[in-house]
Amino acid sequence: MAKSRHVNHLKEDDSEALVAKLLPNEWVIRKLHPDYGVDVSIEVFEGQGQQFPTMGEFLFVQLKSTTSLNSGVEPIKSRQNVEKVLDTQDGIAEHELDVIRFVVDTDTIDNARLMGPSTPLMLFVCDLSVGEVYFVCLTDYYDKIIEPRGIDLSGQKTITLLVPAANKLTDPRSVQVMR
Repeated sequence: MAKSRHVNHLKEDDSEALVAKLLPNEWVIRKLHPDYGVDVSIEVFEGQGQQFPTMGEFLFVQLKSTTSLNSGVEPIKSRQNVEKVLDTQDGIAEHELDVIRFVVDTDTIDNARLMGPSTPLMLFVCDLSVGEVYFVCLTDYYDKIIEPRGIDLSGQKTITLLVPAANKLTDPRSVQVMR
C-alpha cells in the first residue's frame, strides 16, 4: 500500500495556515521539529514606517485543532490571594464566563510548568469549522488555576481546560493581549 497522509496531518496544516492568516503579517511563525509539546514559536515584530524591527518577544504555542467545540458557561467565584491561600472554590459566584472546554494531556500542562513564567507557552485551539482560534496562556493557567486549587495531575492523563470564549485571534485586541 502506498504511503498516505492522515487527516490529522491535514488538520495540522490547516491550523498553522489559520494562525498565520489571523496574526499580524510582520510576526514570524516558525514550525518546530521535532515537536515535543511546542508546535511553533512566534517572534513579534512591530512596524515603524517601512521597517519592522523585532521586539525581542517570543511566544511558544501548542496548536490543537477541532471541528466541534464544547462551549459552556462557567461561574466565576470570589477568591483570596492565590499566592497565600489554597483556592478552594467555595466562594460565591460573582460572574459567569463563556468558555470553551478543551481536553489536553497533562504532559502539555507539565511542559508549561517546567518552562516557567518567563517563557509563555500558549494553547491555540483552532476551530476549523468556523475559522476561529481561541487562546490561553498555559503557563498562567498552571500558576493561577491548577496549582492554587491543589489539582494533582500525577494521577491523570488529561485535564479539561476552560478557555475564555472571548480570547480569540479575530478580536483586534488579541495582538495586544499576547504581547
